[in-house]
Amino acid sequence: MIKPIKKSPVLRRIKRVSIAIRRFVMLKVLHADDSPHRLALGCAIGAFIAFTPTFGIQIVLFFPICWLLRGNSVVGFPILWITNAVTVVPVYMAQYWVGATVLNRDPWAVDWKMLRVQDGSWWQTVDTYFQFTLDHIGPLGVGSMVTATLAGLASYAAVSAMVKQYRLKRFGSFTVPRKDGA
Repeated sequence: MIKPIKKSPVLRRIKRVSIAIRRFVMLKVLHADDSPHRLALGCAIGAFIAFTPTFGIQIVLFFPICWLLRGNSVVGFPILWITNAVTVVPVYMAQYWVGATVLNRDPWAVDWKMLRVQDGSWWQTVDTYFQFTLDHIGPLGVGSMVTATLAGLASYAAVSAMVKQYRLKRFGSFTVPRKDGA
């Protein structure tokens, strides 16, 4: 008798995560008692803030902006975790590259030797790090605004279309029917 091949723990984890994402989309997004515009706006705000260089204060920014623009914060909140402790470095590096390209700078011409520990005073070291940061914050800011805007627009369009298509097919209108008969 041939024994079935066991799936690797990584594949099992990927399958569990994909099932959890599918359940979230089905129960929290498509069946949410809110307009497609508000649901898509919440996702767009979450995607925009996730791709800004505000790691650590994204939640503090997300809720007031969602409240002011009347987006659905429950749907947009999980999107903030696109940038987390594992993904923040590759995301910011890609954004720096985009910004340097837009500003017509060489993204690979970073002088890392400048950050070497110096024999100078404490203030000289702080000043060196500060100058390094000021030299590179422009490309990161421009790149993050480009990617954040594109991510926000793409997520708005995708979520809006997905919600409208699903609701028209399932319920015959853009609104979810109420259970109380109202």
